[in-house]
Amino acid sequence: MIADAPSVERVVNVPIEQIIVGKRHRVHKDVTSLKESIQQNGLIHPITINNDFHLVVGAGRLLSYQQLGRTSIPAFMKPLDDLAAELVEITENLHRNDLTELEKAEHLRRYDEILTEQGRRRGPGRYPNPDKIVLVSDDVDEFDGSTGTVTQKTIEKWLRKLDWGR
Repeated sequence: MIADAPSVERVVNVPIEQIIVGKRHRVHKDVTSLKESIQQNGLIHPITINNDFHLVVGAGRLLSYQQLGRTSIPAFMKPLDDLAAELVEITENLHRNDLTELEKAEHLRRYDEILTEQGRRRGPGRYPNPDKIVLVSDDVDEFDGSTGTVTQKTIEKWLRKLDWGR
């Protein structure tokens, strides 16, 4: 049993039954190759959980450990609230090469919603170029490393793919 949760990030070995898996943005169906890799090489990247033991990232790794009959798993424990944890999950998923166009669009839509809810998006007319949605922070460097921005046109393109339009 793990004692009180820490307030800073650290790697801990967590009993699998303590991990709470909530709604996921991606559902892993087949983890056969991941299980084989874990058996041969061990777990290269720990999963990530918050201080309340909610899974943030690593659902496939966790499922693999469960299917292998393991009772505990190495995990980064981070002090993240629900929205911050969801941003971390979405960001990790966006780096995957196997996302469908629909999954990418859904992830980007939710990413934008969370940043807006957190007040980290600037409103219309509050920046020089109205064709840009500019982040208050640099969380989107992975989408446009040169400017740290996502254009309104790009977001609209992805939303049209979901038939949500703006």
